[in-house]
Amino acid sequence: MMRGIAPAKAILFGEHAVVYGYPAIAFPIRQLTCEVRAEPRSDGRTLIHAPQTSEILDVQTDQDHPLVVLWQLLQETQKVTLPAADFTVHSKIPIAAGFGSGAALSTALIDACMKLLGTAIPLHQQNEMVYQIEKRYHGTPSGIDNHVVVYQKPLFFQPGAKLEFLHWPQTFPILSLQCGKGAPTHQVLAHLRKRRRLQPQRFEQWFAAIGETTQAAKMALVTGDLVEVGKRMYENHALLQQLGVSSPLQDEAVECARSLGALGAKMSGAGWGGQVLVLADADSFEELTRSLEQQGWPIVFRDLG
Repeated sequence: MMRGIAPAKAILFGEHAVVYGYPAIAFPIRQLTCEVRAEPRSDGRTLIHAPQTSEILDVQTDQDHPLVVLWQLLQETQKVTLPAADFTVHSKIPIAAGFGSGAALSTALIDACMKLLGTAIPLHQQNEMVYQIEKRYHGTPSGIDNHVVVYQKPLFFQPGAKLEFLHWPQTFPILSLQCGKGAPTHQVLAHLRKRRRLQPQRFEQWFAAIGETTQAAKMALVTGDLVEVGKRMYENHALLQQLGVSSPLQDEAVECARSLGALGAKMSGAGWGGQVLVLADADSFEELTRSLEQQGWPIVFRDLG
């Protein structure tokens, strides 16, 4: 059996504005992974089993499905023929929660396929293939998900600019709260595009403000100033509220974290539900985590860095 594995991701700053050319900061979540297991078959059939979505895909009959498109794209770009196999998805990553589940699944599937062949491909080629599939899932993605998941490093990302990996603080006490089920990314993006067409100047001001906050957060991260990072998280969340992409439950979680002394908190991902990231002081991380759980907020992941 061959295994392909990829991590989840979270956007720390800049979601939505990044779609319109502004910078964003994101990082991989190694506690949440997607694994694709590959076992050769002798009957010539290739099936992709995805229990999380109750799907069994046959590459011969489900040719429009993004995963089957990826399976075929990999063979075309690498000029190889994949052996018949069962691919089974085992994912710990919540769907539609801002964790990059689609990018992680695509990356893990490519990894499993290449291990079946006993070879590997350059990361930049893998990244491009995952991005092509992201467009099928989300319509007009920024490209940040595939970059974080494929390269598995924190990064400062701006469309059209050179990729910049970040030197992350050695101790980075962050956790995520589950705030209901998020909406599909393409739905939120489409709604935002429609509203932006009606008020282009106002939305451009909001996007620019998010970009400035992201730039300031980058400097704070590089210097290890977590207090400033937290302050910028609250700012970013307020701007996302203005955009109309947060949800009442996410807003409530942010205010609860603030009341309990969190350095920062903000929604992350497409929005309309999903996750809220919370940054804590290292000395109070465990106490804050317990307090949030006692308040009824499910913890999706936690990491002291």
